[in-house]
Amino acid sequence: MAEEKNQKIKLMKIMEILRQETDEDHPMTKVELSARLVAMNVSCSPRSLIRDIKLLNEQGYEIMERLMGHEKGYFVCDRSFSVPELKILIDAVQAASFVTEKKTDELVGKIAALGGSHRAAILKGNLVKFNTRKHRNETVYYTVGYLEDAIKQNRKVAFKYYDVTETGQRAFRRDGAEYVMEPVALVFNEDNYYLITYNEKHEATTNYRVDRIGSVRILDDPISETARSLRRKVARYTEEAFKMFNGQQETVTLRFADKLIGPVLDKFGEDTKMTRVDDHTIEATVQVRIAPTFWGWMFQFGTDMLIVQPVELVLQYAEMAKATTINVAFVSTNSITQGESVAVLWKPLFENHIHIDFAYRTFVWTSEAKDKAAVHCVIIGFSCCQSQRKKYLFDHGQCKEAIHINGYLLDAPNVFIQSRGKPLTSKLPEMSKGSQPTDGGYLLLSEEERDKLINQYPSANVLIKRFVGSKELINNEFRYCLWLKGVSPANYRTIAPVVERLKQVAEARANSPTASVRRNAETPMLFTQIRQPETDYLAVPEVSSQNRKYIPIGFLPADIIASNKLYLVPEASLYMFGVMMSNIHMAWMRMTAGRLKSDYSYSPAVYNNFPWPTPTDEQKAKIEQTAQAILDARALYPDCSLADLYDEVTMPPELRRAHQANDKAVMQAYGFWGKLNTETACVAELMKMYQELVKKCK
Repeated sequence: MAEEKNQKIKLMKIMEILRQETDEDHPMTKVELSARLVAMNVSCSPRSLIRDIKLLNEQGYEIMERLMGHEKGYFVCDRSFSVPELKILIDAVQAASFVTEKKTDELVGKIAALGGSHRAAILKGNLVKFNTRKHRNETVYYTVGYLEDAIKQNRKVAFKYYDVTETGQRAFRRDGAEYVMEPVALVFNEDNYYLITYNEKHEATTNYRVDRIGSVRILDDPISETARSLRRKVARYTEEAFKMFNGQQETVTLRFADKLIGPVLDKFGEDTKMTRVDDHTIEATVQVRIAPTFWGWMFQFGTDMLIVQPVELVLQYAEMAKATTINVAFVSTNSITQGESVAVLWKPLFENHIHIDFAYRTFVWTSEAKDKAAVHCVIIGFSCCQSQRKKYLFDHGQCKEAIHINGYLLDAPNVFIQSRGKPLTSKLPEMSKGSQPTDGGYLLLSEEERDKLINQYPSANVLIKRFVGSKELINNEFRYCLWLKGVSPANYRTIAPVVERLKQVAEARANSPTASVRRNAETPMLFTQIRQPETDYLAVPEVSSQNRKYIPIGFLPADIIASNKLYLVPEASLYMFGVMMSNIHMAWMRMTAGRLKSDYSYSPAVYNNFPWPTPTDEQKAKIEQTAQAILDARALYPDCSLADLYDEVTMPPELRRAHQANDKAVMQAYGFWGKLNTETACVAELMKMYQELVKKCK
């Protein structure tokens, strides 16, 4: 019996020595291992040691061996923790502020020992001291133990809670009276340990820092069913709370600079869905609890982080600034002063008495990086307090005193351009998008595919039409589509490649996540959205380079199919073309259009809200004449695309002169010629005209 006991002890000691003192880089020979056992008063011979190691391997302990010269060395390779895992645990302990200095050293030693003596020496030798302010409460570990026991036993707890004074002394709340609470969970958050509790009387959760809890007692009273049920929601609650402060839960849409993607993911989790607004701006909708620390988290990022929705929270920010003399200035991308973003951001702020004191209008901000990207920015200063100080607008190095600065950074009344279904100016044709195929690409053909199909099936020629979007219009590129609206199936049922394409369209639509698209799988020969005019039409590209002074707008015949990347004005007159190609309309567009990256993104809101002139017959005839001159100048260069003609470097002199004459004619129709000398001044006047039109429509 004694021999059997000794054998069991010997096997345990062999594993203990191998785990603590060996690894793949530090094996131990049988002679060294025998000597270590003898030193521990365990009798052993090298020969019996081989049998012991074999027995341990048969039991699944995986003692490895490798040749060391002429001898075998033995080691344990597989451990519960790898060195990187141990390093992470050590760093976590060092970074945790609630773990005192004394306890940190003790825990680091224990964690390092889990890797064996050799790895422990490496880990301790490579320690990096964090600049963490450690708490001094050495009893926190006993407090954690008591609270954990109470949670396991589903019992209430009583404790005292204190703050720390400027001298480091404890100042107990409630004059030292006990708090009686129902413990829900212990959680680690923002480098501190917290106890989440439930108060049945107030039907609310409250959080307490564990290092500020003292004199814990476990009571005999059981916790309520509500407190138990809250344990299943602790993870979500912790994710929504900010530094463990309570508050009402809200769905909040944040708009922020893309450099803040990391902090947002850190706060809300890596599964947070984000949407890119432009080159430098992101939006995300998240669940948060609105508390002082939420505002603190927001404000640390300045205007790189904005609340978009709900409006109530935007107004709450404005409310915080009321009755103060605070002046705020920030740098932002210019998207907040263009298009429909102006109404979203500035309308609620202006309604809450915030006003802009000064502004630098759009300027280019570049970095010194090798592959630097230009960012179009604005600087805006605003406040709530009433001030007699003058307001200033800065634009292209010029400073101008302003009476009132609106959300578009114009010296003009507050105006908000919003989407509307029809033009404000009466008797104008409506603008719509072109037709959308939603076809998986199977109704569309390249020039090569079109030629191949017609060569094989000449009768297919009548089934194919030119298909034009922004890119094709501007660059004179050729793309085609199968246009089978009103075409008898007898004309294409025997054309195998066409039938095959229709089958693929049906399959692509049937697999769409959108219900309306799936319904259109029954009619694969048709576009899902058909808006093709039956007459010639004016085509406006949805997206155009910001480097062009004029968006290249042009007339297209009815048999050219416009894609959903074009905006169409059917039955547009030569006069309309002249006004829309003028510097006045372009100035309005630059102020009210959206942006795709930094390019102009036209929309019906630009057209529908545009204040048209009221010309005399003579002025209208003049505009028609100058508009025709623009088309004639383009026709002088049939080998050029609109991209060639409207490049500011390569624009032909005939075309430039035609545009200058057209600009003058349109400005005369508005009464601007000789009076308003800048684009900003023209837009400010257009804003006033817009306001009058809106009043008439009410």
